[in-house]
Amino acid sequence: MKLKDIFNYLTEGELSQLSIGGGDLGQIRAEDYRKVMRAINLGLTSLFTRFALKEGSFELVLDPDITRYVLKVEHAVSNPTVGVPKYINDLALPFDNDLLKIQNIKTEAGFELPFNVLDNKFSCTASSHDVLEVPSSLALQSGDLPEQYRTPFLLVSYRASHPLLDTSDGTTIDPDAVEVDLPFAYLEPLLYYVAARIHRPANSRNDLDPVSSYSAKYEQACQRLESTNLDLDREEGSTKFYDRGWT
Repeated sequence: MKLKDIFNYLTEGELSQLSIGGGDLGQIRAEDYRKVMRAINLGLTSLFTRFALKEGSFELVLDPDITRYVLKVEHAVSNPTVGVPKYINDLALPFDNDLLKIQNIKTEAGFELPFNVLDNKFSCTASSHDVLEVPSSLALQSGDLPEQYRTPFLLVSYRASHPLLDTSDGTTIDPDAVEVDLPFAYLEPLLYYVAARIHRPANSRNDLDPVSSYSAKYEQACQRLESTNLDLDREEGSTKFYDRGWT
């Protein structure tokens, strides 16, 4: 959907009683685009973290001298940064620092490796969302490594984030030209999230204020979506969105 569509829903609904930055009621002026877009970015991140809306993958080339892999863009083969090891082979689809959570790890032959299994000495672990620790036996491909785990690289699949809206110069943005990466089914909680951020007063302890109301509506809308199970199937290359004819 377009950013303009989100602006229209906000001005006709959740922000209709506000004059953001001193404009008419229900108006988002160009001077206020950046403020609203920042709230939209935070809302999108919240939704993409909570729901499996997008997946990514890359090949992690094993190095016998490395057991701790920082999964950031500077370590990607496609990135021009020099002086750092390049072990993220992302030539097929450039890695864009959009990793939210590692989903699974497979060998070249497709065998799934144990992941975060504390009592398995061959298990990979995530010390943080973007740092992967591999056992030394896997890095070295040592003799005690089970045959099915022998591989020159790991295929890492992960829950991906959304492309951030560029808020560096909000006054020059054309909302009709900005695409927002979000299925329409998730628009309602996004609007509630943005409304809670925009309505947030400097000091409010009233549970009935708009912030509390919209925060509660956001949570309720998310729970309804969770009950419908619309997010991505875990089967590789398959999503409920595309199965149902959505693009």
